[in-house]
Amino acid sequence: MSDENVAIDTEENVAIDTEENVAIDTEENMAIDTLEGVGPVTKQKLLEAGISTLLDAAVRSPKEIAEAAGWDLNKAEQLSNKARAKLVELGKLEKDFQPATELYKRRLNIARISTGTVNLN
Repeated sequence: MSDENVAIDTEENVAIDTEENVAIDTEENMAIDTLEGVGPVTKQKLLEAGISTLLDAAVRSPKEIAEAAGWDLNKAEQLSNKARAKLVELGKLEKDFQPATELYKRRLNIARISTGTVNLN
């Protein structure tokens, strides 16, 4: 994508490819300091531990976050959960809980390849 085809939507911090009309996440809305409770000192500690984005915080164990930030385990777990919730809100992760009826509907829509034999299908 060339620079001339990109427009910046400042309200949502999203770059939009004007040719394909596709939203591309900028690092600003995925940064770890977008979470409530993460100030400059905590951000620096997390960055030093390699935790710079919401995804980094969501996939790391609370124990690892607690050690990196100097927090207790409960506070680190809350940060990890907040990161997951924000990623779900941004549409980057699916909801943790899905009803069985929703899963069943998704399974019905899975494409199947026929073998040509009724007994094997």
